[in-house]
Amino acid sequence: MIRLHSLPAATRFFYSAILILVSHLAATPVLAAPEIVPCGNSPAAPPAGICSRVAGDGNLLIDATLMTEHRVYEDGQILIDGAGVIQCVGCDCSGAPGYATATRVTCADGVLSPGQINLHDHMGWNDSPPVDHGTERFDHRHDWRLGSRGHGSVSTGASDNSTDSRTWAELRHLIAGTTSMAGSGSAPALVRNLDRVADLDGLVEEPLDYDTFPLGDAAGTLIASGCAYSDFPSPPADETYLPHVAEGTDPEARNEFLCLADPTNTGGLDVIAGSAISHGIALRAEDGALLAARGASLVWSPRSDVSLYGMTAPVLAFRNLGVEVALATNWLPTGSMNLQRELACAKHLSATFFDQAFSDHDLLGMVTWSGARAANMTSIGALRTGAVADLVIYDGSVRQHANAVVDAGPQDIVLVLKGGLPMYGDGDLMVDLGAGDGSCETMTGCLASKRLCVERETETTLAALSAQFTDYPLFDCSASPPDERSCTPSRDEGDASTFTGVPTLTDQDGDGVEDSGDLCPAVFDPPRPVDGFLQADSDADGLGDACDRCPLVPGTTGCIPIFESGFETGDTTDWDS
Repeated sequence: MIRLHSLPAATRFFYSAILILVSHLAATPVLAAPEIVPCGNSPAAPPAGICSRVAGDGNLLIDATLMTEHRVYEDGQILIDGAGVIQCVGCDCSGAPGYATATRVTCADGVLSPGQINLHDHMGWNDSPPVDHGTERFDHRHDWRLGSRGHGSVSTGASDNSTDSRTWAELRHLIAGTTSMAGSGSAPALVRNLDRVADLDGLVEEPLDYDTFPLGDAAGTLIASGCAYSDFPSPPADETYLPHVAEGTDPEARNEFLCLADPTNTGGLDVIAGSAISHGIALRAEDGALLAARGASLVWSPRSDVSLYGMTAPVLAFRNLGVEVALATNWLPTGSMNLQRELACAKHLSATFFDQAFSDHDLLGMVTWSGARAANMTSIGALRTGAVADLVIYDGSVRQHANAVVDAGPQDIVLVLKGGLPMYGDGDLMVDLGAGDGSCETMTGCLASKRLCVERETETTLAALSAQFTDYPLFDCSASPPDERSCTPSRDEGDASTFTGVPTLTDQDGDGVEDSGDLCPAVFDPPRPVDGFLQADSDADGLGDACDRCPLVPGTTGCIPIFESGFETGDTTDWDS
């Protein structure tokens, strides 16, 4: 019998995680593709565009294909009341109060999704262009921030936290379908700022506690073991903690997590329960089991991770262990300009390096319902009765279902609603819906057919902001925005973690390990400094953690725990859970 109290602290932590995981597996359901529900309503195509409107009262009825976590309602209906709250979701809303007299928007080729949720950005850098730091890769954020340990520092410019700058940042995300974000700052009225209680815009939810340096290590503290940091957080008990943790690939990065999750470490504490961890690149499988068991989530920003470190967090192992994963941009200098581009990065990684582990529907969830659960907020990120109507309609005339969302550009967005209020969309539709001032400002370039409500919501205009912020475009309709950092992993720092990210006949996943000796030949799984420059195989069963369906339970292949709380479903009388 193992006596945990007699083992060293690190070993106790490891075995505790395994015991937690095993108890967790028995009660968790299995991930499944959404049910396709053909509603058979066959709405008439509009004479022009994707959607048409018939005037009515202050209620709003939308005919479109509806994307919920567990169901796709083809040609479904959603009814929103005058207060911007969803009253009905499904195939037929005719029995709901307000249906008969509602303003009706019919989108025969429209795909309607919850508004996107971006849980990690630094909006003060949203006019700072992507930085080209060449082929240099780093082991810890202090390496590129401060030029530590012989590295060159990466110059990202100074933060601009003026109101106009933050407004520009929110516009950048709004026109890409984001209605809520945590950006370490806020501007009034545009997107909901989940980390600012004053700018939740009416949400009856507790704000997030956003923490960039939870251990007070901004000056460059690097500790491989022990917890001799200068500061420790005390997050409010009623707020979801959102710390930047384990941003790097080495033991020093992982040690930050251990000191925030394992009170058996001298000086350590546990603030992980219910939290949402940004980065988590250096975490291991046992850390993922601990996150899952304590209801904590990972906020994943793969483009910035790959750009700076050559690799990203162990998201496949975490998904298999039951960790909620939400997708976020991080920031413009090394990340994505909006969540549409971050979705493109995640999809590229899944298709090329992760053996197609994530479907388009999975990726859609990472920017909607998973983001809401990571934030512990039940009134956003869902198509369900009682949720706020933060919604986006996409052009589904060519792409279908989740693909219409995941592969969309800003030109493919037909309408963005925040609390039922039109914020951005096709110009004619915005005018028809009133949009507050009857039209809102017209856009330019590839979005010349769109309108965006800036002056209505702020103390400035789109023209004034466009003249002020010229270092990087507000939007880009191409498949490759200017100077965007690559999402293809690569690293050559003269150590045993070297790879090109280019699949070959003998290394099909491009991770630098020949297939003949690769523990996960079809899944990108490079040796990491934190794992002693070996491929991680926590249960020593010959399968690497990246491709092991149960990475802490030897020989087990059938368990994939996934959160399914129920609040995200579209029908309050038929919970999918």
